[in-house]
Amino acid sequence: LDPKDASNWHEYWRAAGYQLPESSIERCLELDPRHCGARIDLGAALVVRRRYQEAAREFAMALKINARNSLASFNLAMTLGRLGHRAKAEELLSGALKVRPGDALLKDGFNHLGGAAGG
Repeated sequence: LDPKDASNWHEYWRAAGYQLPESSIERCLELDPRHCGARIDLGAALVVRRRYQEAAREFAMALKINARNSLASFNLAMTLGRLGHRAKAEELLSGALKVRPGDALLKDGFNHLGGAAGG
């Protein structure tokens, strides 16, 4: 394990089962705060623990890193829905679909929110 490689720390954390708190994901993000995959995975781990506000921040950071990331858009929208911000969630999905109109994951997001695909 190269101690200076953020991706190694991310993979180590994933292999260990996404445990929180965990120094390996913290180390990953210290080395590379713009590691989009680590931000998404951390957000997902926080959702499982019902830490929705923290999860939303991680997904939003992932979108700042890569605004075209469908998984970050989907996960942020679903988390916003869980926080009671359905209109914001639908707006996020609609905006992402304008950029990636054929994206099945984004379209499916409306089903999870209980609305029609495409808003």
